[in-house]
Amino acid sequence: MATLSELRFAFPRFAAYLLRFLVVAAGRAVLLLVAASIALAWAGASGAEPQESLPRISANANRVPAGELGDGVLTIRLEVREGKWYPEAEEGPWLVVQAFAEEGRAPEIPGPLIRVPQGTEVRASVRNLLANATAVVRGLAERPSDGKQTLAVPPGETREVRFRAGAPGTYYYWATTTGKTMEERFGVVVAQ
Repeated sequence: MATLSELRFAFPRFAAYLLRFLVVAAGRAVLLLVAASIALAWAGASGAEPQESLPRISANANRVPAGELGDGVLTIRLEVREGKWYPEAEEGPWLVVQAFAEEGRAPEIPGPLIRVPQGTEVRASVRNLLANATAVVRGLAERPSDGKQTLAVPPGETREVRFRAGAPGTYYYWATTTGKTMEERFGVVVAQ
């Protein structure tokens, strides 16, 4: 058994080790909290509107064309917006991503299908519902094309573009807010 003087000598060392252990454990707990906060923000942060109010993004099978076709003119109203995307399962984990939607409808991945006969005039409007980013849209142009035509749409604004469906084929349109093509913000143009 230890004497009283031995315990007096051992206790400060034990207390120092205990204090050091608690500081390290507290530091790790703070790091875990920060990491968890970042993960939650990445997995579902919008910044523009509460997550509960974001629409669910649906999968587009590209079987039903969007817009209204009449007298050789297709009129389509697109929106770029944020939504909840469930890439794995209907009730699985979700991410907040940006996607195209037809006005008044839920966003879709891929975006709304533009399917028209060759030579049809396409009148497309794009409304940017993103809070803090200009959407630069490409691909809404007559084909073949040099790919340099862009449509810059500042937050909260709408821009319009007109073009003829040129050479028959399947093409795509897309938008970026970072200068890089984002997989979620694209759609298909089919000229038959």
